[in-house]
Amino acid sequence: MILTVTANPSLDRTVRLEGPLVPGQVHRLVDSVTVAAGKGVNISAVLHAAGAATLAVVPAGADDPLLAGLVRDGVPHLGVPVTGPVRINLTVTAPDGTTTKFNEPGARLDGPQLRALEQAVLAAALNGAAPSPSPIRSTGPHIDAGSVSGSGSGTAAGSGGRAGDDSPEWVVMTGSLPPGVPADWYASMVARLREQLGLSGVRIAVDTSDAPLAALVSRCPECAPDLIAPNSTELAQVCGGDSAQMEARAAAGDLSAAIEAARALVGKGIREVLVTLGGAGALLVGRDSSWHVVTGPVDVRSTVGAGDAALAGLLLARDRGADAPTALRTAVAYGTAAVCMPGTGRPSAEQAAAVSVSVNRCR
Repeated sequence: MILTVTANPSLDRTVRLEGPLVPGQVHRLVDSVTVAAGKGVNISAVLHAAGAATLAVVPAGADDPLLAGLVRDGVPHLGVPVTGPVRINLTVTAPDGTTTKFNEPGARLDGPQLRALEQAVLAAALNGAAPSPSPIRSTGPHIDAGSVSGSGSGTAAGSGGRAGDDSPEWVVMTGSLPPGVPADWYASMVARLREQLGLSGVRIAVDTSDAPLAALVSRCPECAPDLIAPNSTELAQVCGGDSAQMEARAAAGDLSAAIEAARALVGKGIREVLVTLGGAGALLVGRDSSWHVVTGPVDVRSTVGAGDAALAGLLLARDRGADAPTALRTAVAYGTAAVCMPGTGRPSAEQAAAVSVSVNRCR
């Protein structure tokens, strides 16, 4: 089972324009779609659709539309009660695929509510989740979070019992942090998970940016996760350099800057680094090897959720025992399929399988 943690989930509202976005003008929308989202939620949704066992941990009130959306989408989840509403993120998509995002900061999360989230994550990482015979809603079987966290606070829901009894093989902590949560929260949670799980073999992935990513890297190797998944901008944030130049060089066939930066992170104790490079493909850099994957040109409709889909593909492959090049090939196939979809891209296994990719080992 793959456990995802989204400390700052969202309702992602995507609107499509008839023409280019022009500031100061009135625009007519082609359509509007809202989905329960956040990086970990997106990952769990893709995993669930691919038939993998997953559980998405999210802070959200019992009546929040986020939980209703997760039930509607059939994504197994554990809701940890909070008082503030889940934020709304707006994505505006132009006909040429250009996306403009407006992200709310999220409700404040601190004190007892933050501790409840931490306890739920630690308990689920250790014990998984056990189905309860008493459904709370008529839309599907649910789990009492008290059986997971020991706190009795929160509800978990599943579809067809996908959130099973087994402990997770992966704990994946993702996204921005809401107000009130310290920037080094991911680093602290990695340390607490390592202390609790010991030599259990559970692997930890973190996908974040800005101050939380910098704080995580600054506390390596003692808080090093097994996997991080930066894009070129995020890689430059913690390793220096110019992200646009890095992508341009990669597109021209020179991957040295990106590989060197990723290897610096591996040298800090991170087992693997998945680097997405936009149209230049992606890299998977580990202790003993580096791999690069590219695809042919595609018609980009929206980039929202593409990185999450790529990480989901990598986790799916790794969870099924794939080697590094196969895992990277799967990641890029899912990410590429996602950009060909409108709104928040959550491709199916069939859509990912239709993507042609080429993988090469780097020197």
